[in-house]
This record gives sequence, structure tokens and C-alpha cells, in this order.
Amino acid sequence: MVTRRANEKFGHRWTTGEGVFALKPDEADQLDLPAAERAILKPYYDLCDLGRYWLAEKPSLSLIYSTRHTWPEAGRFPRLRDHLARFRPIMEERRETRAGTVQWWQLHWPREEKLWSARKIVSVQMAERPAFALAEGEVFTSFSTNVFVKDPAAPEDELYILALLNSRLLWRWFRHNAKRRGGLEINGNVLRRAPIRRIRFSLPHEAALHQEVCLLAAFMQSAGCKLARAATAGERSAIQQQMDSADSRVDQLVYQLYELTPAEADRVEGGA
Repeated sequence: MVTRRANEKFGHRWTTGEGVFALKPDEADQLDLPAAERAILKPYYDLCDLGRYWLAEKPSLSLIYSTRHTWPEAGRFPRLRDHLARFRPIMEERRETRAGTVQWWQLHWPREEKLWSARKIVSVQMAERPAFALAEGEVFTSFSTNVFVKDPAAPEDELYILALLNSRLLWRWFRHNAKRRGGLEINGNVLRRAPIRRIRFSLPHEAALHQEVCLLAAFMQSAGCKLARAATAGERSAIQQQMDSADSRVDQLVYQLYELTPAEADRVEGGA
């Protein structure tokens, strides 16, 4: 979007907050795009669309996913080109554009498209409590999020990893291993060091724990969507109670997996 600083620099020729690549629904509708151009618009989940075990059922924005592969020539999508041309002075000043790495109508650092269509875990990089959600299908997010796809060779389900990352135990670990900048800054380096408990599926007890954790994580994700749709305070309260109960059960199972009592977990400082 157009920032206040950029607008001031170029003589207030736009409206601060106006969408450039990320468009609000009314902004996208006003472009009146033909089907071929609308196909390049992707569902873009802003930070307000993400939470702990929660991903909005509909994204608040659409992203013009313009890369060297999706849009190599400016004339391919004339209406989108005309829209972006209004902001060309901003794009021309980007380091990547000046270096010739990208064209002015292309995103400056687009992540690989296959990442967005894969089953993945997304999280807000800066939050008081770690907030991870499972995303399936086309889900595009901003650079203020972490996005990672599980190693296909790992037998554990994404829901299991999701529950560990959202657990109280791992929250304590993040509090001791992530920087604080108004909240916990959970970046890729911190995530790579997170102590994910591997499951020995040959042991029935561990396989059963894995299965229960996955079921609870799936419930939490589904319940989060129901909570967002709830029409009355009573309905919201009932759903929240169910989620609190499931959340508590996840924490109990995680303590078992890491062979810790809650009292021992309270003393965790450098890792689990």
C-alpha cells in the first residue's frame, strides 16, 4: 500500500493506504478485470486474518502476484498495468528495479508460487504469544509472517507440529530464545532451533499421543473458525470453553511427550 512517507515524497499524488499490489475487495472490483487478468489475483491474508490455530475463512485482500514467471511482459495484463502504472515512480525507486532484477510492475521479493499452494504452517512473526495456523490450498501472506512446509520425509503430521508450536511449553521456549521487540520476534532462525519432539511410531503409546494431539489441533482450528462466525455472546462463550479445554489437554499431552511435569516445565529456560 502507499505509505505516508512515500506519498509525501512524491507530492501527495495518491491516497495514503491506497492498495498497490495488495488490494481491498472494493479496489479490486473497481478495476473491473477480465477473467484472464483476475486469474493473477491471489488470496492474500493480512495479519488481521491470522491467529493462533486460526486462519480467516476469507482473506481481507487480493494480491497481484506479478513475477517474472506470471507476468513477464507489461502488455500482457493491460488493466492491471494501468493500475500499477499510477504508482510507477515508487516502483522505479526500488533497489531491485534499479538493478534490473525485476521490472517495475513486478513484486520485488516474491516467494515461490509452489509454497503458497502447498499444505503449510503460517505464523505471525511478532506477537506476545506465538500464533501458528495450518493453511491448505492457495494462501498468500505477507513478509511479516513465517511460512514453512514440512519435510515430506518426516512422518509426523503438520497438525502435530502445529500443536507443539502453539503449546504452552514451546511458548516458554520461545520466550527464552526469541528477541523481544514489542512482542516475541519469531523468525526463521528461531524456528529452525525449536525443539520439536519426534515421534517413535514403532511405540504404540507415542503413536497414540501423536494421533490425539492431531485430533485436538484439528478441533482447535475448526473451532476458531466457528468462534469467528458466532453470532451471540452465549455461542462465543460456549465455543471458547470447548477450545480452552482442548488447549489444556494439548498442554498435558505435550508435557508427556517431553517427559516433563508442569512444575518442571515452569523451570524450562533454555529449551525443552
